[in-house]
Amino acid sequence: MVLAAGAGRRFGGSKLLARLDGRTLIQWAVANALDTPIDHCFVVIGSDGSAVETSARLGVPDDPRLRFIVANDAAEGLSASLNAGIRALPEDSLGALIFLGDMPQVHPRHGIALARVLRAGAPCAEIIYCGRPAHPVAISANLYPVLLSLEGDSGARRILDRHGAIRLFTNDVGTVVDIDVPADLDRLRAELPFRLTKFNGENA
Repeated sequence: MVLAAGAGRRFGGSKLLARLDGRTLIQWAVANALDTPIDHCFVVIGSDGSAVETSARLGVPDDPRLRFIVANDAAEGLSASLNAGIRALPEDSLGALIFLGDMPQVHPRHGIALARVLRAGAPCAEIIYCGRPAHPVAISANLYPVLLSLEGDSGARRILDRHGAIRLFTNDVGTVVDIDVPADLDRLRAELPFRLTKFNGENA
């Protein structure tokens, strides 16, 4: 699941369509998610997210796993996007990996590691960077009802804390770098060659 329904107001709008190294931010996030062992990739967009959908589809035009879910109440907070995504999942879903659309440097290896933990029976799992919660996170199907009970701007953090999330530690700073304002993107553009060199081959 890629959460991409935010308005990007702090960025000045159209944040997920901003470009980084030849791709839009949403194309990076979707490509990273699709490079993990998943059966479906549900991208949750807002009611005004047609441009985000178009961009994401252009990035992976031939992947049948890609689906788009509209969260009409996305303005009510993060929980609305999570709820829309969870309700769209197939009945036989074993669990969900949750990515954020404004985090373009989350390497697929982290999703692969989280999926492995879920398949081993963990209720939920998360990436930890230098003691900090990072992304993506993983939630088993057993916890979907708990996710659906969230309200307002609550995300999965409370669920991970309460249900004994398995922690996977990494020194990959890309797991905590999100884009909130244009300066964040400028900084990432300047640092990108260093990041790709430093973290190539690092395992979660």
